[in-house]
Amino acid sequence: MRKFLLSLFFVLALTFIQIFAFDISSNNKKVKNRNFTVLPYENNLISSNEIEEIPFKNSVVLEKTNVRLFIPDESKIISIPIEDYVVGVLMGEMYQSAPKESLKAMAVAARTYTVYMIEQSRNKEYDVVADSNVSQAYVHLDDAVEVNTSEHSLYSIMKDATEKTTGQVLTYNGDVICALYHASSYMFTENCENVFVETLPYLSSVPSIENEKDVYVSRVEYTLSEFNNLLKNKNLPEFDETNIKIDCDINEKMRCEYLIIKDNEKGIAIDGKSARNIFSLRSTSFDVKFNRSKIIFSVKGFGHGVGLSQNGSMILANQGKSYEEILTYYYNGATVSKTIYK
Repeated sequence: MRKFLLSLFFVLALTFIQIFAFDISSNNKKVKNRNFTVLPYENNLISSNEIEEIPFKNSVVLEKTNVRLFIPDESKIISIPIEDYVVGVLMGEMYQSAPKESLKAMAVAARTYTVYMIEQSRNKEYDVVADSNVSQAYVHLDDAVEVNTSEHSLYSIMKDATEKTTGQVLTYNGDVICALYHASSYMFTENCENVFVETLPYLSSVPSIENEKDVYVSRVEYTLSEFNNLLKNKNLPEFDETNIKIDCDINEKMRCEYLIIKDNEKGIAIDGKSARNIFSLRSTSFDVKFNRSKIIFSVKGFGHGVGLSQNGSMILANQGKSYEEILTYYYNGATVSKTIYK
């Protein structure tokens, strides 16, 4: 999801400075866990010859087998089977060339997030949105290229990963987890509480297997006038071109804790999450420099950094890790369980 969530609430991130203090709007959102009915696993798998039978510790009983999907471009809500929706998510989120184990890991993560959102959205008109900035990316099956024409088509590959994990979700202490994921991290994934409001033990930081050659690397440039206008839009002070100094306070997770801006008269420190939002950066793993005419952000990674890294999962799969190993690496303490569709 490249990667944000509909049911999580926006909060204000308070930014501290040495002399002044400003409230800066941030993308922080709150997540809550809800309980599903969990039964001992009794080998009642959904019938499919292609399902890999693994020893599930739990089964999750799900009353709804369809997901209500809001499609913003068409301003309509459709109801589709969860498994069909997962195929569409994979087509929108993953590369056709991705290793099979990483595709299966992503199928379980996407399904888990979907089941979680269905429970969260009981009193709402829809469960998820066909938008990676709100819920998950989604490609309608009718729009897929080469649908059903080849076993190597995008649709066929994603359908295969979905079928081989049919009904599988991640649970923590018996509850379906909020399986956040993102495109790429640099050095480390991020703790949930550093991006969203709540501390969730299964969404804790882990070393990322990615390196500079693997991660998404991007560069964002602004003239000082453009930079000051963006600050002004957030009711922050503008800075003098002749005396401006800009630096990043990088934390142990290789993310910008604070973006520090000052001149001879004033100074502010903007937290990294707010800076990412203000300056439209792909992640909080960034550094900055001012070269007299432009302010240049060098960014590594893509997304909020919480949970599974899609790029990291591909690297782990190429190293021979199974999809279960990939999932339990990124979601600390989580267990692969089985959803029983009524």
